[in-house]
Amino acid sequence: MELLIDGIQKSYGQNIVLNNISYNFEHGKIYTILGKNGSGKTTLFSGIAHEGFFDSGQIYLTNNEGVKNKISYEDIGYISATPSLPDFITGYEFVKFMSEVISNEKMNENDIWEQLARVDLSKEDGKKIIKNYSLGMKCKLQILGYVINKPKIILMDEPLVSLDIISSAHIKKIIKKMKNNHIILFSTHIMSLANDLGDEIILLKDGNLQPVNWEKGTDEDLENEVVRLFNKGSSDELY
Repeated sequence: MELLIDGIQKSYGQNIVLNNISYNFEHGKIYTILGKNGSGKTTLFSGIAHEGFFDSGQIYLTNNEGVKNKISYEDIGYISATPSLPDFITGYEFVKFMSEVISNEKMNENDIWEQLARVDLSKEDGKKIIKNYSLGMKCKLQILGYVINKPKIILMDEPLVSLDIISSAHIKKIIKKMKNNHIILFSTHIMSLANDLGDEIILLKDGNLQPVNWEKGTDEDLENEVVRLFNKGSSDELY
């Protein structure tokens, strides 16, 4: 299975944000998208997730036989830094709804508590209405929803920025386990996350995607390589 983006273009007035981008993303990998603020990472993710968003271009999903079809937006999960969740149900009720209504899989009470525990949410947390959750708790519940729902493509737009160190480490383990069943695109500006999670690292620069030829090394080595690539051929140097 592959996600194929073919000649996508997006402008805001005279400002070209995405410039005729084509790229193939493979099943079973985490792709880390790096870019400066305003480079178009969220625009790219929004366009993949919402039909008719791009000015031009197409998005396809190949099946296991390699047959190319236009993407079904039910196959996409979008995890953002600011979760949009129903306020007036409990965490327990949310998991029950995601499993029974969205995924059509029955869970007993113990299964639901176990799912919440996967993202370090206690029984006490599960009994609270989501409106009373902290931002970090909402982020964890949002990620759990897509773990249960199992969309083919998961877009993660800065999903760990609000989490403490312990919760972030816990969620990173879950994301790594998820990749075998999904195509995951993960945007961040944090080099340690890119280095730790990314099977492939891609720069979004000047409206185009540029792969980084990278073998795992230190975070500082990665940062130096990314800065070098951003500065290459650019008058707007980072350093």
